[in-house]
Amino acid sequence: MLSARDLEEDKLQGFQLGIDDYLTKPFSPAELKARIYNLIKNKFNRSELADNNITYEQHFLEKAIKIVEDHLDDSSFKVSDLAQKINYSSRQLGRVLKKLTGLSSVEFILELRLQKAYRLIKERKFGTINEVRYEVGIESASYFTTAFKERFGMNPSDMELN
Repeated sequence: MLSARDLEEDKLQGFQLGIDDYLTKPFSPAELKARIYNLIKNKFNRSELADNNITYEQHFLEKAIKIVEDHLDDSSFKVSDLAQKINYSSRQLGRVLKKLTGLSSVEFILELRLQKAYRLIKERKFGTINEVRYEVGIESASYFTTAFKERFGMNPSDMELN
């Protein structure tokens, strides 16, 4: 905004209206060019930063998935282990995962375990459901069946392991 009004309250009112900059008369053409250049440059940098943030989020998620997948057969692997390996506090990990996936940290780990179990059963990699259950790090048969049924709408045994 270019104005002859140079009182603090006039500037404040302009900024409250959403203007990007406030320049008072008389002004220097060189200053005007510098301000325009900076506004454009800053806009570009913010846009680039937003693009990098998406890349960071994808990288974070890929890293978290890889860590969980590397420990799927470990039934004692828990949220605090994932947080430590990814260098986050458990609380911060939970916030980030919720934002990126809509799942809590516990739900995230369980989802990866169940997805792997589904693939293993479908591909008939193991002879029994119990072998699959241990392979994905779930010790309780009843918990595995309940969680699997809740997630996929069928019992694991309904997928007919032979």
